[in-house]
Amino acid sequence: MKKIQNADLNTFEEVSKEYYRDKNNVFYYDNYDGDVKRVKGADAKTFEAIEGYALGRDKNAVYDRGKMIKGLDPVTFEDLNGDFYKDKNGVYYEGMLMKGIDSKSFEPFVNYTHVKDKNGIYSFYQKENEVVVEKVEISPEIDLKTLQPIENYSEYSKDKNNVYYHFKKIEGADIKTFEPEGYSIGKDKMGVYYETRKVNGVDVNSFEVLKNDFFKDKNNVYYKNKKLEIFKPKNFEVIDYSLVKQNEDLYYFTEDGNNNTKFVPLESKNVDIDTFQILDDDYAKDKNNVYYKGKIFKEADVKTLDKHYNENDNGYKIRDKKKVYKTKK
Repeated sequence: MKKIQNADLNTFEEVSKEYYRDKNNVFYYDNYDGDVKRVKGADAKTFEAIEGYALGRDKNAVYDRGKMIKGLDPVTFEDLNGDFYKDKNGVYYEGMLMKGIDSKSFEPFVNYTHVKDKNGIYSFYQKENEVVVEKVEISPEIDLKTLQPIENYSEYSKDKNNVYYHFKKIEGADIKTFEPEGYSIGKDKMGVYYETRKVNGVDVNSFEVLKNDFFKDKNNVYYKNKKLEIFKPKNFEVIDYSLVKQNEDLYYFTEDGNNNTKFVPLESKNVDIDTFQILDDDYAKDKNNVYYKGKIFKEADVKTLDKHYNENDNGYKIRDKKKVYKTKK
């Protein structure tokens, strides 16, 4: 600990591992950098440590890591869980009031994304010097008293009756055996589910999650909630967000707003993965080649070919330094 300036040695004492005081002042000791600072405004006579990391209070205020938290009532203050507090006036996140939350029934729901009270589930986020709280639309079947997150996933939860994905009921899911296998895929003893829907025909015993919403079993490959007839599970590999591989063949894929996917085989076996990018359904490129519908397109200039948006007609053009190859509105 660094030397404390102007401390009264005769009355100096330890309040907690983080707080010290003498007859005149309260001091905060930062365990991370070893610095000691006077706690401005703290009343030395009534100051006491509160259970929780670096929390304290006096007759006038509450302090967190040596700084006064304005607006909190020290008499009714209670540390809830890390960055959450409450007093007679409401619930606070990092010292900022969470408007509309019932303090008596409040509890953190999962990580730092959602909370709940007797009235519902809320998402929240910090914006400048305030916390924005928004009530979440939830399935009418949800029993709030027994609702809990599953394995600390914000996407999955369950109550005494059902399993939910983003607070929407997963039809048919077994609450005793259901477990998430990622952020959008889950399974139970009876089947595999993508978001709120069961994926028909998946063999649970051989089920294996791949990457980026792909999974497989001993018989088939699946993307989201669809079986991909074009692929076989043996020697199938997800390369990145836009490339998959079957044996030695590479495919790029696109997906429209209706979740319709299109897989296009690439002519080249030497695609540069790190620089590969899809421009639209027909055009793609890496540092070596331009591809049109999967075939090497030598006419285009690989260095300058790009997708250029036209704000006037809400469309785009595929062009390089020589010409325009495609216009779409």
